[in-house]
Amino acid sequence: MKKKLVAALLCATMALTLFTGCGKDKANDGKDAGTKEGDHVELTWYYRSEETPEQKQVFDKANEILKEKINTTVNFVPIAESDYEQKMQTKYASGEAGDINFTASWVNKYAGNVAKGAFIPLDDLLDEYAPSIKAAFTEEQWDAVRVDGKIYGIPNAQIFTKSGNLTVRKDLAEKYNLDITSIHSLQDLTPFLEKACAENGVKIERFGTKAGWQELIYSYGYDDVSQYAYVKADDPELKVVNPYESEEFKEFCTVSKEWADKGIIANDAMVKQDMNAELKANKIVARTRGVYKPGVEVLEVGQWGAGTELVATMLGDDALLTTSGITSTINAIPSTSKHPERAMMVLELMNTDQELYNLISYGIEGQHYEVVGDNTVKLTAPDKYKGIPWMMGNTFNGYIMEGTPSDINEKTIEMNNTATPSQALGFTFDAEPVKTQFAQVQTVLDEFFPALNCGAVDNVDQAIDELNTKLNEAGMKDIVKEVQKQIDEWKAAK
Repeated sequence: MKKKLVAALLCATMALTLFTGCGKDKANDGKDAGTKEGDHVELTWYYRSEETPEQKQVFDKANEILKEKINTTVNFVPIAESDYEQKMQTKYASGEAGDINFTASWVNKYAGNVAKGAFIPLDDLLDEYAPSIKAAFTEEQWDAVRVDGKIYGIPNAQIFTKSGNLTVRKDLAEKYNLDITSIHSLQDLTPFLEKACAENGVKIERFGTKAGWQELIYSYGYDDVSQYAYVKADDPELKVVNPYESEEFKEFCTVSKEWADKGIIANDAMVKQDMNAELKANKIVARTRGVYKPGVEVLEVGQWGAGTELVATMLGDDALLTTSGITSTINAIPSTSKHPERAMMVLELMNTDQELYNLISYGIEGQHYEVVGDNTVKLTAPDKYKGIPWMMGNTFNGYIMEGTPSDINEKTIEMNNTATPSQALGFTFDAEPVKTQFAQVQTVLDEFFPALNCGAVDNVDQAIDELNTKLNEAGMKDIVKEVQKQIDEWKAAK
């Protein structure tokens, strides 16, 4: 299966590299001419981002391109990260969700929105208005966004793999002779952290429920086939488990407590909503995340203090190709859109037109960025405009950042191609039958998880036992049973 999938992904790679040429041909054929003769249409695109002062200037230039090519303009509406989930759900309920929405496996959740009828199926629209997008992904990749056989969202071409990511300050790694490539697990990092934190007044990033275990499950070999119940990615039987009863979770909590006892994790970490201030003040030595990709040590630099250099590595043995990885960044057309055909044409251009994509991603040349090499740019005013390349189209069509390896796209595509496919690749869980249990389980996790994640417990075994008692009372066994039922049905149909 893996060889077959790798070959298919290589074909997709070829399609991705041809995106621009195909898109330009399509943008200039008779279809576009016909569109110009029709009525002008204005669309609304909601996406998850903070507002920046000069975004209107960028969007105005983008709309010049869109109006010229498909007689369409777009009202690009960023919604603050902290508000996005709630505001989008309100928009779906009120029928005011615009024409294009950012959705994902982790926020404004794709599968849940499909289940409630928030998005329209796109199969026919892709065939007619977005042939380049349709051809760019393999059937296995399209399977990841299919629900009951239909496509409801367009993945943004980018890193698709899931793997634990560790990023460390380069100056401290060099000071203590840390070979980042020798680190494969959290335990491997303990000796370095113990010295670096004690002698430099720094900590590892840990806060509440937003970092730690839930972002490192892939390094332990798990595929998060639902929000709370997982399978091991290499298990052909696809046995669904409660991960909080696993040896891997106990191992993670044990390391967290050891780090907390040694002062590696800040005392107030469990009550923090974020550690951005600490990052900017160079009080963080290392952080973990759920996606490793080539060049991440350069891409993350802007989140740290000025002048900080980083080194990074993948945690775990293999990068995984999972449904949640492919659905981690998607654009969908809401069911209340009055212009779904034109919305699909906009998405086709965002995925095929380099000028438009780079404008939205990086701003205006000479004002927000400079071209400093062959296909390489340097951001000059990120406080005035900051785009989100991975959220708005095909990242392999865009400029690469200064300091990033010139072959980052090729390496990223290779990583997609050679990742280990999960046995559950293509499975999408419908949480509707257990939505009550989901809410109750989340309440328990909100209560227990910050302390476990940050090592602020007296006894790990006792804390985990208490957590699982509460989880089972809240309906965790019902969730495991329902996920197993649906995955068995999916496997049988497949």
